[in-house]
Amino acid sequence: MASAADDALSALAEGLQQVSTTLQHILALFEARAARECLAATRLQAATRGLLARRRMQSLEKSGRERLAAVRLQAAARGFLARHATRKLRAAIQPTILAPAHHLHLPPPPATLFVACH
Repeated sequence: MASAADDALSALAEGLQQVSTTLQHILALFEARAARECLAATRLQAATRGLLARRRMQSLEKSGRERLAAVRLQAAARGFLARHATRKLRAAIQPTILAPAHHLHLPPPPATLFVACH
């Protein structure tokens, strides 16, 4: 009977060894799966951060382009106003200083009346 009990215990030990090996294999599979899922989650987070960063960058570039366009428009307007003012000053100055009256073909200036006050 001792032999039958030893055989039963041997069979039980082998069975437990196989169960233990199987459980270790399953545990290794779960750990590998968990590592893959963690890596996938990390990659997904990185991709999301990259997407958000690209969107933010595009938004900044768009606002930068709009800001640059506004600055250019303001500069053009200032340039136009400066040129306009310069032309007005030149028009006011040139006929009297730069060219003699007989070259301008302009009518003579109106007579100035001086009234003496006592």
